[in-house]
Amino acid sequence: MKRLIKVILVLTLVLVSMMNINCVGPSYAESIDADKYIVDIKIVDISGERAAKFFNGYELIDNKIILKITENAYFDAFRIPNRGYHLKYSKLIIETANIERIKVNNPAVRVAGGVEYRGVENLDKTAAEWEAGIPFVDMGFMHPTAGGQVVFDKDAPPIFTFVTDEGSEFMMTWEAIKVEEEPRLKLTVKPEAGTSVSCDPTVKAGFTDGENYKELKIGDRVSVTAYDGYKSFFSKWNISGMDDNKFKELFGEEITTRDIEFEITKEIFDIAKDNKLTIEAIYYNYTVIDTTETSQEQGEVVTKVLNRNIKAEDGFPLAYRSDDIEFRAVPKEDYAFDRWEFMPPGVVGENTLNPYVNLNKPIIKIKLPNMVVDAMDHKANYHLRVKAVFKEKPRAIERIYDFDDVEYIQGYDKYELPETVKVKYDDGQEGYEIVSWDKAIEDAVLGENIFTGTVSGTDQTVSLKVTIRKIRGIKEEDKVQEVTVYVDSFGGYLVYRLPKTARVILDDNSERIVNIGKWEGNDVYLSDCFIYNKHGIYEAEGIIEGFDERIKFILNVKKESEKDKIMVEFNTNGGSAISSIEVEKGQRIAKPEDPVKAGFKFAGWYIDEELREEFDFNRPITENITLYAKWEKDISTEEPLKITSVELIKDGKTIATGVMKGQKITLKLPKGYDESIIDGQHFLKITGTEGAFLRQERGYDGPIEKWAAGIISNSIMAEQSEKFTIYRDNKSVEYIIEIIAEANEVLEYTVIFNTMGGSVIPPIKVKEGETVPIPKEPTKEGYKFVGWYKDVLYRYEYDFNTIIKDDMELFAKWEKSDNSPKLEEKQEPRITSFSLLGIPGAINHSKETINVYLPFYMDLEYLVPEIKYEGDEIYPDIGMPQNFNKTVYYTVSVKGYGSKTYKVYVDVPRERDRYDRRDRHIYYEPENWYRSLPRSSSGDKDSKDWYEISQEIKKKRLEEERPSLTSQKVRTIAFNEAGRITAQSGSAKRDLSIIQGNDHVEIKLIPMDQNDNIKNQINIPAEVLTNLNELGFDYLKYSTDFIKIKIFPFMDSADGLYLNIKPAPSEKNNDIQSIWAKTKGAGKVFQIETNSTKAGLSFEMKLDKDLPREYIRVVKYNYMKSKFEDISPHKWSVINGHVYVEQVSDGVYGIIYKK
Repeated sequence: MKRLIKVILVLTLVLVSMMNINCVGPSYAESIDADKYIVDIKIVDISGERAAKFFNGYELIDNKIILKITENAYFDAFRIPNRGYHLKYSKLIIETANIERIKVNNPAVRVAGGVEYRGVENLDKTAAEWEAGIPFVDMGFMHPTAGGQVVFDKDAPPIFTFVTDEGSEFMMTWEAIKVEEEPRLKLTVKPEAGTSVSCDPTVKAGFTDGENYKELKIGDRVSVTAYDGYKSFFSKWNISGMDDNKFKELFGEEITTRDIEFEITKEIFDIAKDNKLTIEAIYYNYTVIDTTETSQEQGEVVTKVLNRNIKAEDGFPLAYRSDDIEFRAVPKEDYAFDRWEFMPPGVVGENTLNPYVNLNKPIIKIKLPNMVVDAMDHKANYHLRVKAVFKEKPRAIERIYDFDDVEYIQGYDKYELPETVKVKYDDGQEGYEIVSWDKAIEDAVLGENIFTGTVSGTDQTVSLKVTIRKIRGIKEEDKVQEVTVYVDSFGGYLVYRLPKTARVILDDNSERIVNIGKWEGNDVYLSDCFIYNKHGIYEAEGIIEGFDERIKFILNVKKESEKDKIMVEFNTNGGSAISSIEVEKGQRIAKPEDPVKAGFKFAGWYIDEELREEFDFNRPITENITLYAKWEKDISTEEPLKITSVELIKDGKTIATGVMKGQKITLKLPKGYDESIIDGQHFLKITGTEGAFLRQERGYDGPIEKWAAGIISNSIMAEQSEKFTIYRDNKSVEYIIEIIAEANEVLEYTVIFNTMGGSVIPPIKVKEGETVPIPKEPTKEGYKFVGWYKDVLYRYEYDFNTIIKDDMELFAKWEKSDNSPKLEEKQEPRITSFSLLGIPGAINHSKETINVYLPFYMDLEYLVPEIKYEGDEIYPDIGMPQNFNKTVYYTVSVKGYGSKTYKVYVDVPRERDRYDRRDRHIYYEPENWYRSLPRSSSGDKDSKDWYEISQEIKKKRLEEERPSLTSQKVRTIAFNEAGRITAQSGSAKRDLSIIQGNDHVEIKLIPMDQNDNIKNQINIPAEVLTNLNELGFDYLKYSTDFIKIKIFPFMDSADGLYLNIKPAPSEKNNDIQSIWAKTKGAGKVFQIETNSTKAGLSFEMKLDKDLPREYIRVVKYNYMKSKFEDISPHKWSVINGHVYVEQVSDGVYGIIYKK
């Protein structure tokens, strides 16, 4: 009945509408082409910003608008009156052409609370309003309490009357149909996170309408674009896993095209995962070079990014990773350049791309590293702050150092005029000043050129002689080089290395060896060799940079059967090439012209690679041979080894400059300078012979360039000196560098007595203004001492009344004498008696050894033995304490006879059972480790055991001769040594804290997370343990929140020591974890791994359960038996809830609780 009523109402409305026809009457859509008026129909959310997901388009069929709906709930909302609420927050958009307005009559009826509510009648809106969107609720009804409601009925659909601009009308209804949802591509377009988050948030990439996300159907067309940022510039588009060619195939544009427009195709759908696809814009991330922290009142910085000229919008230069950047500091008047400062750190210095940059030079060049400091801090990333520090210019230039003459080959050598010159100021300091040249190097001519430069800020000049040469031709023997090799079978590819150098003739007819830049030819592989696997002729042309003529090289590969003559080949071992020679069997060959090699002298031809047997050119040749060139270092071309300057630097400032007197260099601290703080914050800057190495005794050993960079920490305390050795190849020169406080400076000079083969007289120190004391006369067998002379030619006898003014060496003069004692009258040198701590040593004179067996364990450092000997002298002095933890050597000598050196070995018990003692709680502490057993009541109470005697002797010796462990000197050295230790968890570095104890140094891991405590490793460089022990520390303790480990000096090795704490293995064939899991009462299990082969580890850890010892088991995994076994009871103890394990090796350990 209700359905009938609805049909009647619809017919009534239609009749009413037809009765209201104007002159131009209304018509149904089938009588006109609705497509001409209706452009598009959309359903969007109430805000109009987002398309409805349930709406899948429309069609115009006859007088109906067919709405395609994909979701059941919304489908019902168009069909069932009481389901309209699903559309309450959506609106309908009808875009039209030539339509003035659209009217709606909605005959749908909804009954609520016994009351009928009808849809809207005569809703009249302009075409513009419909284009903006009309909410569905406006087509429904207004409920008195619930407000606007949506109501639609499939049997009584709304009627839309479209009024055209001409005044005509046509009507349409709608019908909702259910369709399957058409797949949509969820497409995201955005800049890569590495740029937008870590570098430059101003970059943008997305759809041209500003959106970053759209859901699209096949056939939709979209446009995307990428925008540059402040310091980032578009490079290309990126879709994960897609190459450039595939991108162009799918999107129709090159991957580097900034603005692209494309259609969504099935192929694009196919590459998406779960219909999701992300296109990222990749950017070149440039670094901002910021020099604004430089004081503009004092000077300016001129920045040049070499081979690039890009700037940010605000004018800052931009540089890309690995770009070369030049910084030039230009001081204002009355100011001088002091130093450079870089922020963040890590741009220059050791372990950077710029290890040798001198920050005290006003012009420097660096290579830009990767400037990511913090992955989430775009302000700090890709931002290099460079500050030039200037200072007032109170000093004048006293001296300008000369430049060395320069010679280079035009077009071949790369040469630039130096931009700074080294100077010395009137306050004794040295530095660098900018120099401006009168002409450019490009203006130079062949031959000699004199350049005149003006030192910045002065009218002083400096000159430089530059000789320019030009290659006139290639030496005739090197123009065409031909080599024949014989091989029958290949078995794969063979390699023939082409020559690396050639000889050329310069314009002054001189010769020079130059590098062959590369080889070219069809047969050449990787520019420097032939690769061949068949017989034939292989050809190549060698190119010398800057010279047009080419070198020709021919390789003949023949069979052994093709040999008609004997082949003599010349292997020049890096020298200039010598062509092979073919001779008849049995003939001799003429010696070829000597090859040449830079820095070496040719020393002959040899028949073996080891250069043991020299070749005789008179020898007949009976078989193929290769002759090998021997070379000797050309000493005449070497620069002499020397240290040229020493500076003590802190915070980039020079604290003191070394004063050289011979091989002694003195650094004098300024007045009032606190010498107690010369620690790791101070650096030594030492320059010297280029290419040499510099070794500090018990310190850093490395290239002189690293010392010259001022990055090596100072370890010389005030009023101390250290030995430094500069060396290269087999040559070395020793220097002494000392630091003195000005208030304590007393100039002393060293006097060396060269006895010219006589008995030794040690050097002495003499204070300035004093005379040299006359030493005792030396002796020399068969000679009579005449006197001391100032020169080795004995022209000037030395007057001992002369006031000393400098270091000197005096030479002993001798006259032949026949009164020397006969050899048989001399007594053989020997040690007749040796004892240590009252224990006599066993002396073997034939083997020259002394063995001492102590019946107790103790530290053998700083002990003085009792020695009796026959002879004139013994070294070292018998009253000097020695470290008998290692072999000690004593040399006894008899004048005119000779000497004998004894090796002293001291053995002690290596392990002593500490747990069989009474009063175990007393003897637990480390300092009581070697306390003697309590004496029997029947024993002599006043007697002392060997250990107590030795400890008293050692304590007294330490008090007399050793500095206190708490002294600034010891503390500084100890912390510097411990600071060399590094820690890591996995591959990530971890920090350590350093604590000084009474008898040990403790290093403590600073964990980043809980896993660090059970998975960590420390690396102890060689000699650190030994050096700490020599300072007086008994052991090193390594502490984590999980375990504490004592590491003793005897575990040190030449390769250093590493200690790795990690979980027990759980690999397939080594699953100790699963074995442990089956163990009843299993507690903690862990592995200690070390490269030490000595069982000296002791560790301590807190127990999970506070139980007495009888309820605890300490076990170690036995790999041979594949099971855990108990550790010997005397090896461990339990005290105050901690287990202490002593003197064990590495392995897998576990704690088992019996209760």
